[in-house]
Amino acid sequence: PACSSLQLCLAGCGMSAEGLAVLAAQGVAHCPSLSELHLDDNPDMLKGAEGNKACSALAKALPACSSLQNLRLGECGMSAEGLAVLAAQAVAHCPSLSELHLDDNPDMLKG
Repeated sequence: PACSSLQLCLAGCGMSAEGLAVLAAQGVAHCPSLSELHLDDNPDMLKGAEGNKACSALAKALPACSSLQNLRLGECGMSAEGLAVLAAQAVAHCPSLSELHLDDNPDMLKG
């Protein structure tokens, strides 16, 4: 079913990589009117191999989010690999994206 929510804030909720993968596939992918997604301050969400899989799941959901304007992933443990996958999809499929917050992800600069 279509989602009528325009903003989703799950900042600091302790979300895991597995939780993000489910949210991406079952929620984000079905909310074309989603304009803001706040997932910041979940420091373990995108760490390691499981985090990269979750990043990939979110990236796969992004083409359904043509209205997305603000994506917050600060302090989520994102790696350089996760950034590469996510950025490619965000740039290609989210023409309205005007804010992408990736602060406090030191592993993103390694590799």
